[in-house]
Amino acid sequence: MTFWKNIKSDILKGCEDILRPHAYKLVRSRSSFEKPTATGRLIVLMNFVSSDVGNRFVRIRCGVRNNEIERIVSRTLSTDKGYHPSTITIGTDCDTVWLLNTQEEQASTIKGLQSYIQDVALPFLEKDYSLQDFSALLNVTDAEGRPVYRVGMGIRFWQRGLAAAKLAGDERFDDLKRHYTDHVRVLSNGFYFPEFEKCLRYIDEYA
Repeated sequence: MTFWKNIKSDILKGCEDILRPHAYKLVRSRSSFEKPTATGRLIVLMNFVSSDVGNRFVRIRCGVRNNEIERIVSRTLSTDKGYHPSTITIGTDCDTVWLLNTQEEQASTIKGLQSYIQDVALPFLEKDYSLQDFSALLNVTDAEGRPVYRVGMGIRFWQRGLAAAKLAGDERFDDLKRHYTDHVRVLSNGFYFPEFEKCLRYIDEYA
């Protein structure tokens, strides 16, 4: 366990060398680097995995939290669902699985992560996103105005999309609301619909 802890510490240190000059602080309990902004938070999250067969690796993702959007989404969540200030509103994932089984792999992973942070994560995070940008990124539609559902959107994607559209004054709001309602009502036999419906009522009444 100590050995694995040391590996994680070395990887985090390598990432910190790139992120610290940009005012990101390590939150060790979440293996994340976070930077508060006027509207929310910028986040680089490391997901360390040590499998049962001894394979060790790490994945990285980064994202931007918008407090106004997350305030709306969180209004209909109970406090036991793990909702916290580091929840990501929009993000970008890296498909690479960075191996950590040997010292050579660990050294290579540090270099790879540093390059990814410098070339991909920081340019994505440091953009000045408006509410209109959030709505555009969350509510991707096809040529006929129908939402494009994408892998990895998350189980509260629809709430976030509608909250962003409402706050941004997106003219597509009514159409998005109709499409998302029809979709969530039948998804997984309506399992997600009660929470979605509560959030929708809050958006209509208070947002």
